[in-house]
Parts: sequence; structure tokens; C-alpha cells
Amino acid sequence: KVDIRCLYLDLGYQTLERHFTSPERLRKHWDSKRVGLLECNYRNGKIYVIDGGHRCEEALSRGIYDLPAQIHIDLPRSYEAEEFATQNEAKTPLKPIDTYNAWICSKDNGGKPTADSQIRDLAVKYGYTVTNKPKDAIRPLTAISAMRTIAKKPNGLSGLEWMFSLMVNSKWCIQPDFSNARYINAFYEVYCEGLNQKKLMKYTENMMNLLSVTSPAHVLSWGKLHYPNTDIRRYVKNTFLDMARGNIQKSDFVCMFADE
Repeated sequence: KVDIRCLYLDLGYQTLERHFTSPERLRKHWDSKRVGLLECNYRNGKIYVIDGGHRCEEALSRGIYDLPAQIHIDLPRSYEAEEFATQNEAKTPLKPIDTYNAWICSKDNGGKPTADSQIRDLAVKYGYTVTNKPKDAIRPLTAISAMRTIAKKPNGLSGLEWMFSLMVNSKWCIQPDFSNARYINAFYEVYCEGLNQKKLMKYTENMMNLLSVTSPAHVLSWGKLHYPNTDIRRYVKNTFLDMARGNIQKSDFVCMFADE
């Protein structure tokens, strides 16, 4: 067993916020005899928790200080971060930002490139910030799961680069809620159709003209009006495709929202 009061968190790939409270299921079904092994690593004179932070938090709240642990010796920090990113502690999946930060830490410490590190590289190139706290961030990209899913698809990274560039050049990225998953997915649908039909240059031109005079709120209003029997994700996608295909003109948006 290990004295959990002597353990450390590596804040390069974990966050204190994540460990302030333990999951409700863990609190409700706590069983000291079935807590399982913590996974730790002894590195640079300290023992770091890789998998088991929530169990440590819950044990401390109960006045329990010794838990069983498997302790690795001198594993690379990149391995720690990768293990953290892929673990499913206490059946509670990591938040997307926690997984993202772990994969970034792994890559920056000698690990292999991943979808997350490639997203980070594109975000830096175009001046975005990948975050779950958009209030004070510059060009915040919040749809981490959606971007990760796209990055793993055929032409996904080129699609992300296309949309990141388009959002900057059209100034779409200055709008509130511009990177919501519904818009990120709709951009990718436009990119794929334009690419497949060999019309990407024209689609890009059409989108540039319209994005510069509209906003996410306008797209929602237009989609709800013209596609009333579909859900929000679908009517956003249909509106973006209509914009790209040339079915909506700049004057349509200007007239519809002239009084705002």
C-alpha cells in the first residue's frame, strides 16, 4: 500500500479542478476492500498518480490514507500522459479537455503524434485556443470531441485546416459561439461535398461572402425558418450547404436581418 498523502498530480496533463470532487457513483458505492490498485509512477524523486486520482480524493474525504498501488519506476512522462488519456477511472470517462491536455503533454514529451496534437498544431497556426472556458480565450475552439472525430476521418485534418482558415478570413471566429459542434460539423459537411464534387473553390468563395455578413444566431434563425421539421444540427448543416451551393445570396441575409 502507499500513503496517498505523499502522492503527486502532474498538472501538465491533469487538472486540480478534475479532482476536487469524486464521481457520485464512486461515493455511493465505495468499498475499501474493492478499491483496486492505483497506478502510479516514481519519477524524479516523486510518486505521481496516473490512474486513481478520484479514488484518492474519496479516500481522503473518509479519513483513509493507505491504498493499494502498483508503482512503476522511471516511466517517461509521455507514457504517463498517454496512460492517463486512455484510462477510464471508476467507469467515469475523462472530460474532452482532460484527454486533450493529456495527449498534448504526451506528444510534447516525446510521445507519438495524435489527432489532438495535430488539432493543437492547426489551432496555433491560425491563432485559436482549444479550451473549455471560452470567456477569456482568444478565438476559443470548444468543440473538442467534434474536432477529434473529424481529425480521424478521411481528409479530416485538411477539412479542419480549411475551416480554421475560412473562419479567420471571414471573421466568423469573432462571433459568440462560433465553434459550437453544430457549426464545426456543418463546415466539414461543406468541405467534403465541395471536395467530392470538385467545387471546393466555389464553395469557399460562397461561404466567405455569406459568413462575413451573418452570425451563428442568424444561421439558426434561417435554418429554423426554412427547415422547420428538422433538428437543430440538421438545419444548421442544410443552411451551410445552401450557402455553399449558392442557394442563399448575401442580399437574402442582409434583408432578413436588416433591422437588427
